[in-house]
Amino acid sequence: MRRGRKMGRRVIRNRVALHLESRCRVAAKLKRAGLKVKPQTPWGQPWHKFDLLINSAVRVLLKSAAAHWSQHAVVSRGRHYNYRYLTWHFNFHRHGRMPERYADFIICVARGSRGNKRSADDYFIIPWEAITGKTFAFHRASAPYSGHYAAYRNNWEPLFKAVTKHQAPVAVTASTAVA
Repeated sequence: MRRGRKMGRRVIRNRVALHLESRCRVAAKLKRAGLKVKPQTPWGQPWHKFDLLINSAVRVLLKSAAAHWSQHAVVSRGRHYNYRYLTWHFNFHRHGRMPERYADFIICVARGSRGNKRSADDYFIIPWEAITGKTFAFHRASAPYSGHYAAYRNNWEPLFKAVTKHQAPVAVTASTAVA
């Protein structure tokens, strides 16, 4: 019998529910930052290949993953070592191919990666230009993550900068002009 994994107080058993809850959390976080967020339905219309449209300009795709246990054995100099650790996997590809640019940012939500703390999720806010492979694996270890996407871990600044860059300039009118 397969059991659901505990993520905070809730047990999430299916991937759609995991994705929708992550989308709600990210949208709420962006709205608290003062951004206008419009949810999209990527499974409804073929032209919507992203989850959120921010300020009518920046397309954001969400990838959510719940933790699962990985284990492997290593033999070195005749000694056997067994390793078991939590891991989160994110796929950027579709059937092995990287399609055209379908989003400006990909936010990977590693659910439950920080244990039972209040903010128990890690967010990797990765610009499309920084994607170098088809997948991303994040492993819990004794040392902090220091891989290729470490600079984007819980770093919302590149997204905020992209949103402000795409905002339309304010039109100068008689009431806003300074003499």
